[in-house]
Amino acid sequence: MINLRQNTITVTAVMCVFGVLAFFASDGFIPRDSHAISAVVQASPGLYDGNLSAKVLSGIRTSFSELNVKLDRLGQNMSTIISELNVELDRLGQSMQAMPLEKEQPHRPAVENTKKQVPASNLWVVRQKHNQYKRELPDWSTMWQDIRIYVYPDSYSIDGPSTQSLGYGFTEQFLYDNIRRVAVKNPDDANLFCMPIHTIKWGNTVNETSIAAMNDYFRKIYTKYPHWEKSVRRGLVNHFFIVAHDHGGNRASGSKFYLDRSILLANSASSCMGQISCEDFTLYGQTPKWYNIGKDVSTVPFPSVWDPKKKQYPVLQNPRPKPKWTAIFIGGYRQRAQSLDLVLSDPRVNEDPKWFIKHDGPSAKKHGFHNDNYWSMLQESKFALHFHGHQPFSSRLFEIIAAGTVPVIISPGYVLPFEDFLDWDTFSISVTGHRISQLYSVLSNITDAQYETLLANVGRISHHFRYNDPPQPGDAFYMTMWTTYFRSQTISVPYVSGAIQEGEATPDYRKNNNR
Repeated sequence: MINLRQNTITVTAVMCVFGVLAFFASDGFIPRDSHAISAVVQASPGLYDGNLSAKVLSGIRTSFSELNVKLDRLGQNMSTIISELNVELDRLGQSMQAMPLEKEQPHRPAVENTKKQVPASNLWVVRQKHNQYKRELPDWSTMWQDIRIYVYPDSYSIDGPSTQSLGYGFTEQFLYDNIRRVAVKNPDDANLFCMPIHTIKWGNTVNETSIAAMNDYFRKIYTKYPHWEKSVRRGLVNHFFIVAHDHGGNRASGSKFYLDRSILLANSASSCMGQISCEDFTLYGQTPKWYNIGKDVSTVPFPSVWDPKKKQYPVLQNPRPKPKWTAIFIGGYRQRAQSLDLVLSDPRVNEDPKWFIKHDGPSAKKHGFHNDNYWSMLQESKFALHFHGHQPFSSRLFEIIAAGTVPVIISPGYVLPFEDFLDWDTFSISVTGHRISQLYSVLSNITDAQYETLLANVGRISHHFRYNDPPQPGDAFYMTMWTTYFRSQTISVPYVSGAIQEGEATPDYRKNNNR
C-alpha cells in the first residue's frame, strides 16, 4: 500500500507537469520546434531587430533539443510507472474480491421524534448518532456468541432479593436470574459486566444513608475488581445494573461518577434528563431525571395478566373477535388525573357507548378499578389507552400489546423500549400535548385501512414484548440483552480529566457530598 501511494503521488505530479507544458504549448507560449522559435523571435516587435546573433539563436535551438530529449525520457518513465500502477491496482482488486463483504443493512428513514432531546452529559461520545436509523435485530440462534456477560459475585440488596411473584420486583429478579443462566465464568472472556443490585425491597426511602450505601457498593466493584476501571480507561461503557422501579434510580443518582460510567436498565425511562424544563412532562405525573436517553435502556415490566404459577400469559382468542369497543381504559385515576380529565372533557367520549373508560375517580361514566373480563375486553377493542401515571411507564402498555390490540400512548417523555430496532409509529399511536383533549377526533380520523395495518403490525411484533420462562429467542429478555449490548457498542466515555486520573482515588460521595 505504501508503494501504491508513492506511485500514485508520482503519477499525479508527472501529469501536472505534462498538463502545464501542454497548456503553454497549446496556447503558443512554448514553441514546438526550432523553426517556430525563429519565427516567434522575428515576428515580435522590439525583440528582433536584425542584429540578433546566429550564436544566440543556435543556443536556443540546442536548449530546445535537449528539452525534447528530457521530455521523451520523462514520457518513457511515466509509461513504466503507469504499468506498475496498473499491476498494483490489479492486485488490490483481487484482494478486495477475496475479502468477505459485510451484509448491507437496508436503510430505513428515521421516524420524526417529537420528544425534546438534549444531551444530558458532556462526557458522552455517541459513536453512531442515537435514533438516526434503525438497526436490524440479530440472529437469535447465535446472539450469545456476540454477547458474553459476566455477573459479579458481589451483589447488593436490603433484606435479600425480591420474592414477589409478580410486578416490578419480579421483573428485576427475573432478569438477574436469567442473566446468570447465560453468564460466562471467566471475566476475561466477557464484553458486558452485570452488577446485581436488588432495589425493590427498599421501599420509597431515599436518604443520605441509602444513597451512600449504594455508592459504597459501586466503589467496592470499581476498586476490588480491575474490569470496570480498565474499561473506563479504554473509553468503554460495558457495566450495567437493573432497577425495576424509580427507588433504585433515585439512590443511584447520588453516585454520579459511577452512574455516568454504567448502563442503567430501568422501567422508569424518561427523556426529561438534560431538558431545560420538564414542565410538559411533569404536568402528567412525576418524571425521573436520572435516566440518560443516549446511554440507558428502557425495559419491559412484567404485566399483571401474567400467570406466575403457569408461567405464561392468558390464551388469546383465535380467531380474534370483531371489535366491540372503540377504545377502553381500566385503571386508577389519581396518578393520571390530568390526562384523564382532558380526555373526558370531550362530551363525545361519555356519550359514545363504544368508549369504555373505567377508573376509581370522579367525572367518569363508569367507576371502579378492576374488571374480571379485562383480558377479553382488550381483545374486543380496536384501541386501548396507556396513560402516564406516577411514572412514564406502566405495565398496562405491555398488556395491551400482548393482547394484540393497538395501543394509544398518552405519556409525554416516555422512552419506549427497543426504539433502536422497532418503529413504534407502525404499530401504535402517540398523543401528547393539546391533542390529548382531541383524542376522540384523533381515533375517529383513522381509516379502516390504517387501522388494519396497525393491527397487523402489532401481531408481528408482540412477541418482542412478552416474557417467557425460560426465555425464548426474540422475546423481551432477548430484546433487553441485545439492546444493552447495542448500547455498549455505540457509546463511549473518553478518558479525560473529567473522568479519573492515573493514581487518583475513586470518589467517595459521602465525604465530597457531590450528588
